[in-house]
Amino acid sequence: MTRTAKLLLAASAVVAALALANPQGGYQLVAEACDEESATYQIVDPDGSPVNLPEEVSENLDCAYGVDLAPGGRFLLYPSFDADGRETLHVFDLALGGETDRATLPPAELDALGYAWSEEPIRFAFAPADRLYPQFYRVFVYQISEEGRLLPVGVYDLRLKPTESGEALAGESFYLADAYTLMWRTWREYEDEPAGPDTLQMLKLPPDRP
Repeated sequence: MTRTAKLLLAASAVVAALALANPQGGYQLVAEACDEESATYQIVDPDGSPVNLPEEVSENLDCAYGVDLAPGGRFLLYPSFDADGRETLHVFDLALGGETDRATLPPAELDALGYAWSEEPIRFAFAPADRLYPQFYRVFVYQISEEGRLLPVGVYDLRLKPTESGEALAGESFYLADAYTLMWRTWREYEDEPAGPDTLQMLKLPPDRP
């Protein structure tokens, strides 16, 4: 299964979970494969009608990656690049129709392949691979405030066990068991290669950000 297929499958699961968790409705994310590395995304409202987004947002959802909805379906996350190639993660409030925050992402060998989410409070983890850490991934954890602000929780260098595709994927290589517990798969220290027997590790995260 390709990375895009896995991402679309995960997105479908998130949409289904949100629909069940919000029976009265909520925004949903619809994804259509663009190529092996990306997908084209669309937001639909509780009635299933497409949401008209500002051009600077919608253009970053076309043949894109790293697009997702936070639990509850209110906040849209998407990355963009400036003229110098710097990558920025944006938070867009679908209820209010405006951006609430953004964060500059570090240069990476591989970009964010997906997000691991938790609720109450809303937190997410993602793991771009840093060129300086060939056997490690730098895992970033953020909390999203009620106003849509990105609150840094922590940054952790972890040896994430790759999936069959050779990449570390959210939900498989690492996930949030709850808002305060990061779980990740690694391999035994006496094994030189990540193909060795894997172990599941746990890291307790700091309490809520004010």
